[in-house]
Amino acid sequence: MPDQTALLVIDPVNDFLSEGGADWDMTRTTVEKHDVVGHLKQAVEGARQRRLPVLFGPMAYTAEDYDNEELQRRSGINRVMFERKMFLAGSWGADFHPELRPAQDEIILLPHKGVDVFETDLPEHLDRLGTTHLVIAGMTANLCCESTGRHAMEHGYDVTVLRDAIGADTLAAYEASIRLD
Repeated sequence: MPDQTALLVIDPVNDFLSEGGADWDMTRTTVEKHDVVGHLKQAVEGARQRRLPVLFGPMAYTAEDYDNEELQRRSGINRVMFERKMFLAGSWGADFHPELRPAQDEIILLPHKGVDVFETDLPEHLDRLGTTHLVIAGMTANLCCESTGRHAMEHGYDVTVLRDAIGADTLAAYEASIRLD
């Protein structure tokens, strides 16, 4: 059976990738240094030209989620997200970056509420598409990209992370993620 590749673009949203986004003050350094938006655009356009499936994995929280104190207690990053009201469903911050919007026929996964996109409807889509090789790009390197990649590998997928198409909250977090063996 031939390799069937799909591109997963994680959290290509304004809160991470746009000036004025709730996390821009933290992500700006890696996003600008590595031209993450430009490289994400290039990856998406390349996949489209090759007729590879492109899946978008957004994160979104509802007002009810922000009231759920258990979600806020998961980790330090969850507290920061909740304090900043990041990824509020329906807000500009949770919307796709204007240069990284899904095409009409592309898959938008159910929003994830943690650091692992594999815990959404991603596995069902990958199975349906016959995917054997998952290419990961997006935000953030050390959280959602890394967790999703590990989970996918544990389920038998070959995984590639596009190191110039991911960003993180700090350069140290980015470097740690791309230096993993």
